[in-house]
Amino acid sequence: MAQNLVPLFLDKDSGDIVATKRNNPGGGSGNRGGYEHLQATPSLVWLIPHNLTTKRLIVQVYDTTDAQVYADEVKLLDDDTVRITFNAPQAGSAKIVFF
Repeated sequence: MAQNLVPLFLDKDSGDIVATKRNNPGGGSGNRGGYEHLQATPSLVWLIPHNLTTKRLIVQVYDTTDAQVYADEVKLLDDDTVRITFNAPQAGSAKIVFF
């Protein structure tokens, strides 16, 4: 399975989510890290490996029209993996912000 994670960061001054390269997106002071998971194929379960070794995160899910949707369950499987479960197959994206 190809990884389709895009690094995103929360600007501490403006609150904007911005894309930029950074070695330690979740650590230190200032900006906090994030990822966008793109799910092109509708699925009941999205398994998202973020690989940042933390459970300090917030997950928001959007459908393919960019409308926010609510999953039946968002579970942190371990420090590196999030599982999102729906009651019907869903495509779209998950925005994960680390703090």
